[in-house]
Parts: sequence; C-alpha cells; structure tokens
Amino acid sequence: MTAGFSLAEVLAAPFPSELLVAPNGEYAAWVWNDGGCRNVWVAPTIAAGPARALTAYTGDDGVTIGQLCWSAGGDAVIYTRGACLDDSIPPDPDGLAGAQAAPRIWLASMAQAAPPPPAKGHPLPSPLAFGRLPPPPVTGHPLAPLPSPLAFGQVPPPPAMEHPLTPLPSPLAFGRLPPPPVTGHPLAPLPSPLAFGQVPPPPAMEHPLAPLPLPLAFGRMPSSSAVGHPLAPLPLPSPLAFGRVASSSMEAGGAVAPALLAAGHSPAPSPRGDLLAYVRDGQVWGLRLADQGSASCWVRQPGHCTSLTWSPDGARLAFVSARGDHAMVGILDIASMAVRWLAPGAQHDMAPVWSPDSHALAFIRLADDPAPTYTARPSGKPWSIWTADVASGAVRCAWRAADGDGSVFAPLASGPQLLWTRCGRLVFPWEGDGWLHLYAVTAEPSTDAAAIDLTPGPGEVFAMQEDALAGGVVCVANRDRRDGRRLWRCELPGGRLSALSPGDAMTDLPSLANGVIVALQSDGRTPLRPVVIGSGRDLDDAGLPARFPAARLVEPQSVAFASLDGLAIHAQIFLPPPLADGSRHPAIIHCHGGPARQMLPAWHPTEVYSKQYALNQYLASRGYLVLSVNYRGGTGYGLAFREPPAFGAGGASEYQDVEAAVQFLRRRGDIDPARIGIYGMSYGGLLTALALARDSALFAAGVDCAGVFDWSPAFSGAGVPESLRRTAAASSPLAAIEQWRSPVLLVHADADLVVPVEQTLALERTLRATGGAECETILLSGESHDLLRHASWLHFFEATVAWFGAKLAPGGAVDPQQNHT
Repeated sequence: MTAGFSLAEVLAAPFPSELLVAPNGEYAAWVWNDGGCRNVWVAPTIAAGPARALTAYTGDDGVTIGQLCWSAGGDAVIYTRGACLDDSIPPDPDGLAGAQAAPRIWLASMAQAAPPPPAKGHPLPSPLAFGRLPPPPVTGHPLAPLPSPLAFGQVPPPPAMEHPLTPLPSPLAFGRLPPPPVTGHPLAPLPSPLAFGQVPPPPAMEHPLAPLPLPLAFGRMPSSSAVGHPLAPLPLPSPLAFGRVASSSMEAGGAVAPALLAAGHSPAPSPRGDLLAYVRDGQVWGLRLADQGSASCWVRQPGHCTSLTWSPDGARLAFVSARGDHAMVGILDIASMAVRWLAPGAQHDMAPVWSPDSHALAFIRLADDPAPTYTARPSGKPWSIWTADVASGAVRCAWRAADGDGSVFAPLASGPQLLWTRCGRLVFPWEGDGWLHLYAVTAEPSTDAAAIDLTPGPGEVFAMQEDALAGGVVCVANRDRRDGRRLWRCELPGGRLSALSPGDAMTDLPSLANGVIVALQSDGRTPLRPVVIGSGRDLDDAGLPARFPAARLVEPQSVAFASLDGLAIHAQIFLPPPLADGSRHPAIIHCHGGPARQMLPAWHPTEVYSKQYALNQYLASRGYLVLSVNYRGGTGYGLAFREPPAFGAGGASEYQDVEAAVQFLRRRGDIDPARIGIYGMSYGGLLTALALARDSALFAAGVDCAGVFDWSPAFSGAGVPESLRRTAAASSPLAAIEQWRSPVLLVHADADLVVPVEQTLALERTLRATGGAECETILLSGESHDLLRHASWLHFFEATVAWFGAKLAPGGAVDPQQNHT
C-alpha cells in the first residue's frame, strides 16, 4: 500500500520569505519560492485586491531572490537576485544559473506589474515572452557576467574560505601585490581585490554574527578613504552590457521587465528617493535612481562593508566596516563624500541605528569575538551600547551589560538588533535574567541608565519592529508556548504587553508601517502564508495548490522527556496511521541543524526546516513514527539550555539528549526498538554521525546530510589549548569510527561554503577502510549548503525514504505501511 500523498505533493506549497510592508502601509511585497522558481509578489493590505507578480522568472535554476526593500514612495520594489546574495563565490547547480549566479540589484515598478504566472506548480512561460534577452556570452572568468569585468576594475575573487573547519591558505598563494594608488575619481577602476588580498567572506549560514577571517591572513593592506564625489558620474556602458532591456515591452499586458540597477547586493534606497546605496566587492557603491546605468564607488576601504543604514533625512549613510579581528562604524556624509569613523578600536561594532531627528547614531559594541565557537560560552567580556553625536563625532556609552549571564551578546533570530524609538528609548535584546528579553533605556544622557525589562518572565523574543503609531514595539516571542511563536505589542515607556496573533498559530517575521502589520503564519497542516495581522486575511487570495494534501497531514504532538542528566528536552511526535494487526512501527529521530535553532509543531518560518517538516510529515504517512528533537544548544528555552556545559566540541553533551530520545522511543509500546533510524542536516548531521558511531546497537540506520565528522581542523590553529584540541577530537564522530556498524547514507552539496564537502568524503574513505559499516554517498553537484534547487531537495528526500525503506523494514525493502488500515 502506498502513502496517501507523494513527496512532490507535500512539497508543492510555495514558500514565502522577505515579507515587507510599503512605507505607507498600503501594499506588502514578498518572495514566493514555487518549486525552485522565485518571484517577487505584491498585494494590497487595506483595500481589496488580488496578489500579483512583479517578476516572471522561470525555472528551477538555483537563483534566489532576497534583500527586498521598497522605494521611498512605495511605487517600486528593489531586490537582489543571484545564486548567492553576498560577495562569496556563488554556487551554480549544474551550471543552470550561468551569468545570473553573481548577485545583481533590480527594480520592479508597481506600475508595470508582470501578468500573474500560471497556477502554482505549473511551468512558467519562456522568459522571451516578457521581453527578456538571453544573457550575453560569458567571457574569461566563469563568474564574470559583464562583457569585460576589467572595465569596472573588477577581478573575480578567489574562492571564499568555506568554514572554520577549512584551513586558511597562505596569502602568497594568491600572488598579491601592494595596492596601486587610489586615483580619487569615483569612476577610476578599482584596484584588483587580489591586490588588497581581500577574499570575500563565506555566508554566515549558521550564526548571524560570524565575522570575516582575520584580515592579516589574507594580506589586506590598511588603506581606507571615501572617494571623489559620485553624484555626477560619467556614464557606464550601455544597460545592454548588463543584459537589461530598458524599454522592451512584455508581450502579455505591455508591462516592462524589471530594470537592472547594478551588480552588487544589499540595496539601501535613500529616504529622499533619489539615491541607492549598495555593496559591491565589499565596498559601498551608489547610484542615482533617475539614471540607472550610472554607478560609482562611494567608500573604498580595506574591510567588508555591511549594514548600510540611511539617516531619516537622507543626508548621511551609516555602515559597518568588518575587518576580521575588529569592526567599526562609519558615517558617510553624502554632500562631501567624507567618512567619519566612530571611536574605532579593537572591538566589534555592529547594528547602527539613527535617532529619529538624524542628529545621533547608536550602535552595539562587542568586546568579544562574535564568531561561533561551537563550545559553551555563557559569559564573557560585557557588551555595550554606544551613542554618537553626528555633528561632533563624540561618543558615549549609553548602557553596558552586567558581568555573568547576558554578558555575551545574543542576537535576535531576525530583524533589527537595536531600535531608537520615537519616544526616545533604545530597545535591545539581553539575557540578563537568563532569558532573551527586550529591554529599554533612555537614549539621552542620564544618571540612571538601568535597563527596563519589557518582556519579563519565562520565554524568549525572536524578532522586534518599532510600532511608531501605537507608541511601542511589536515582537515575536514564545511567552505562553515554548515551542510556538506569537506576536505581541509592548507599549512604551510603560511596557504593557498584549497579544496580537492567535495562540494556536505560528506567527513570525512581522513587518509594519503606518499602523499596518503583516507577518508569516502557519499551523500544523497549513504551510506558511503572508497575512495581515488583525484581520487575518491571506495576502495571496489564490490559496494553496489544489494538490497540496493539507487534510491528510498529521498535527504533531508536543512532548517532553528527561535527558540522561535530568534536563528537560522538548520534541514533536509525528504519529503514523495505526497498523491493523497491532504490530509495531519503525521510528526515525530527526535532529535539526544550527545548533541554535528550534523545531516547531507547525510549518517552520525558515525554509530549510520547512522542507524537513514536510519530510517528517511524509515519513509519518508511510508508517514511521518521527520524533523531532530540540536538543540542548538550541534556542527557545533560555541561556542555560543554549550554552550548556561541555557543549559541542567541548564535550558533545548534547548527544545525551539524542540517547535519551531513543530510550524514550524504546519505552513506547507502539515502536519496534530494532527499527529506529536517525537523520539530520548540518549540525543535525553531526549528531546523526555521533549516534551511528557511538550507538550502532540502538540505531539501525541513518541519513547524514552535510554533517561535521571531525572537529580537529577547527581547533588546530595557534593559541588553541592542547586540552581543547584533545576534547574536540574526542567529541567528534571519527573518535568512535572503529565501533560504527550501522549503515549510513551520506549526502553533501559539493559547493557547500558552510561545511566543506571534504568532511563527508573523508568519512566515506574511513568507513570503507574500516569495513565496519555499509556506506553510500550522494554528491549534489554545484549545490550550496541550504540546497537552492527544488530538484535537489527531491533527490535528497527520495533517497532518504528509499534508504530507510530498505534498512528499517523487516526482511529488507518492504513498505512499512503495507499493513496499514
């Protein structure tokens, strides 16, 4: 008997991301990923009206869309499109992205909305139907989308270092020379990035604060300055050099295709509506939106620029220059093109935010290196918040964390990390009482700088946005349900809390403007949808695809059990249909990645975990009981849970939670203890390998995607204590390789910039050499860590289902659902 639905059907719902309301609150924009094809959509939030596509891209090509922002007037959406959305070398699955792989910034006008593509789940028409021309032939370097990168001073960067586990090469390996003099004219060709020894940073996939590698490791030269004045630049080559068709009409509806603005990423339109700032090759670039083909470098410096933030009056641009072992905040004056650095030092400064009157700036200063260590770090040198007077450049410390709990900065999962509200309060996350709460201090100098807890009690905050009209902050928290997400409004300055979204729904990633709040919402059966908070109206009136099996999905059950040391561990159970003959089910344990993540009893707001939730539903439909475990080291349960003793490379204390999970399953009367498997991706892959290596007697089989199998390379550098080296090696799955007997399917993307594919290849060679365990390997050619193509997810999941079907069913490859009623 087959399952009641297919993998393709349970993955058929499009995934929304980047939800953003327009400045006037009248429209919202988001990205639909429909079967690997991503497009920008918009819909009215107040007036009635259908959702419509602003773009009409086609194909499951591994090209993503992100970094959405509205123009100042709300009449256009600006976005970045590419196989990566930063300066790292983009993956290109099977060569499908081609010249689209490098990130580029586009503008889609609301007045020229593309006709809606066909019903979701059906092929889109050819790009030629919308006036698009094929990209020009790629010459020279495979990543050079422009006819001649040298015309812009661009030399494609060498491959980015992939992961802390990858040793850094010698700077001499790239044949770097000292940089030539800066010429001063904004259109003068930039020196080769190789001359500065700049290697683009890898994407911070697992931690939002992961810094760049040490600059000296790449031979960066200490030069910085703003250049010329870029607001009257010489024209660049024709827009056709970028593959843009500036005035061609789409055949359907006469709408004009989105305009290509620039090669680069992280667009930031000025509040005046005239300028666009963005990042290109680590530098700050800009252009006038009125003449979209003209761009110039605004700030040239030796670091990698991030966090472009305009002052409300549009006169200045704040940014962060990350330089490996330190980061500093700079302010660019647009009129003079001069940069002022705000008290630069050996710290890591981040998250600049302007005062409402544009006269001051606040930022977060970290005394400790923010890079993830994959060991417990519950305390350290206290972090602080500083404010700067823009006119004088004078800075002062507005607040400093206390020693002990909360002294190490813990970021919110998404959105801004610091707000300067219109009522004069600085709002920020802090773990002062062991939970990640929102706190507020006055932004003005005061003798009483005590922070007020705005979200007291057990529970954590995951995101925040200012609600200026209501005089407060809207936040996402799990105050009343540890494995949930709910929207709350916190009034300022008093701090009174009120719920904005239903308690039985998962609501996250809010956006608000002019009193309108939109967010992404799901439950156990209904995937994530963009909705208007208050009315609950779905912004996309087309609803779910007809073939999506919502009615046939199960509602996961939230459970808790004691770990081996007594710590309470939370999980979700996906129950299969009952067996007619009363026989026992096979079971599968699912371990999420991160590790600072949390699985939910609903469709997840993060796409990779939404995919894994779909697989858990499908496995349950085929007769497996699935237990998705929120092991220690994850978020949602407080500081002590996220930073436990002997964690990760410091002792693998989180593995005892996996051991407790299998014992929890073995105590159930409906589970066959001889048919328990385990799977996970990334950090979940590490735990899968630990389970199979240390406890083959408990786990009959496993599937491991992009896992870490040896901590040693990450702890082999100078200055690492020998005791930590030994502990890291002993905490690795490779330490128990001789007793590994359970069969394993290894899956890895060979363009993974987060966990090097060499980890999987080394494990495969070692397992084959020892001969103790059956091992098969699937490499996903050209794919990234998070798998950009829908076809890659299907391949991974179909192989997983087949592997467990062969290894967990009694007597071989038998459908475990064959005895279902």
